[in-house]
Amino acid sequence: INAEYMGTVFNRIIEFRVTLWRPLVTFRMEGQTKNQSDQHFEEDQQFFNDLRQRAEEHAKLRDSYFQKSRDAYEAKDGATAKKFSEMGKKETALMEQANKDAAEQIFVRKNARVSPDEIDLHGLYVKEAIEKLEQRLNNDIKSKKTYINVIYKDGKKRKKG
Repeated sequence: INAEYMGTVFNRIIEFRVTLWRPLVTFRMEGQTKNQSDQHFEEDQQFFNDLRQRAEEHAKLRDSYFQKSRDAYEAKDGATAKKFSEMGKKETALMEQANKDAAEQIFVRKNARVSPDEIDLHGLYVKEAIEKLEQRLNNDIKSKKTYINVIYKDGKKRKKG
């Protein structure tokens, strides 16, 4: 996901909201690098990775179970295929919950360091970031706030070296 896509998605949300409310919304793309203002870069990266690791482990198990289910199905063993399919579905639910928990913890940690007029979406997947932004805009509409600065990054993985 790149910055242009994120800007397009957020602009669609804002365009919808502007018909009801005319806030000044700015978007600041801010990549997390050691040279920038976020002095907690390494600590945050480890925190994000640890939280997302649990979801990745469930995803690997899910993939393994679904592969075993396909193999059993092709071997005409319907009962075993169904068993592995159900196990894969359970791992999918666990993965989704782990990602939801991770997103909430990441969001809370990042937003403890910003001003009340800002929202920091670093560390969130696009869908999670959109949900958090929509929640924030809804709250700001209710409280008649007129400004929000949205901090995000383009999501591109940097090559080391």
